[in-house]
Amino acid sequence: MKIYFTVLQSVYKKDNPIFLSQSLQSIAENTVQSYSVVLVKDGILNHELESVISEWQSKLPLKVVGYEKNQGLAYALNYGLQFVETELVARMDSDDICFSYRFEKQIAQFEVDSSIEILGVETKFWQEGLRRTIDYEFVKKVQGWEPRIRFNLFSKFLLTSP
Repeated sequence: MKIYFTVLQSVYKKDNPIFLSQSLQSIAENTVQSYSVVLVKDGILNHELESVISEWQSKLPLKVVGYEKNQGLAYALNYGLQFVETELVARMDSDDICFSYRFEKQIAQFEVDSSIEILGVETKFWQEGLRRTIDYEFVKKVQGWEPRIRFNLFSKFLLTSP
């Protein structure tokens, strides 16, 4: 059975257009393609960012949504969730680059164990504005979201882009 997923990203006017393009390129070059990429415009964007988005519209299944006033990342992601048509969501920031096998390895884990609720990934940081590369390394299985579990999960693991 094929598992469908959506990539959810947010972009705002101070994001770097080169980093956004590289992030979208890493999605396009993945060994497993997403059903869609929901890109939330968190406020009005500059011309350079709009150009990058226009360029990638023909290369990815982009669903561009947004609003005029910047509301912040949490608001943007919650807003974007209403446009997701799949059960699974792969989160990425607009400056994240994922290895070409990220989605393949994460989907494989869901196929092995359907009770997994969150998949974690290793994050590798490098200078150049503290950009990060997302790599698949570990899986953290969460049975529920009680406060104790939430505290332990986020205090013991750097969980990015579940």
